[in-house]
Amino acid sequence: EADAMLRDAIAAVADRPDAAAIGALLAAGAALARANDVDAETALRAGADRYRSAFQARERGAAERGVAIADV
Repeated sequence: EADAMLRDAIAAVADRPDAAAIGALLAAGAALARANDVDAETALRAGADRYRSAFQARERGAAERGVAIADV
C-alpha cells in the first residue's frame, strides 16, 4: 500500500507541485519508511545532512574559483 501511495503522490507532484501534493508526497515517504521499519525522521535528517554537505562542497568549489554560488 505504501508503494501505491508513493506512486500516486509522485504523479500528483509531477502534475501540480503545490503544497497539498508535496504534503501527500511527504506523507507517502513516511508511510514507506514505516512499512520498511525505517525511522522517517532519522532518514530525513540523514538526507538533509547529505544535501548540506554537497551544497557546502559546491560553495567551496565556487569560492576557490572566485565564482558566486548563484553562478554555479
